[in-house]
Amino acid sequence: MWETINSKNNDLISLDMIFVDEKGNDIHAIIRKMQLAKFRLLLTEGSVYTFKNFKVVNAAGQYRLTVNDLKIIFLINTVIKFEDEK
Repeated sequence: MWETINSKNNDLISLDMIFVDEKGNDIHAIIRKMQLAKFRLLLTEGSVYTFKNFKVVNAAGQYRLTVNDLKIIFLINTVIKFEDEK
């Protein structure tokens, strides 16, 4: 997880992550600044989660973080459930 900062004015843009599923597939995920207060403390690097109610969009742009053509954007109604790894 890392913060993306606007280099022109030093404002926080988003919290970015790379999610990896049980098959090793990865996808870029974004929590935008306006949803950050709700989700930031619910996520810990290296933990296992189930997510519901998020938006999947094309991973357009010059700086692609994964080879995946899609990325995940958290919404205000996104649900995060911590899963105990067994």
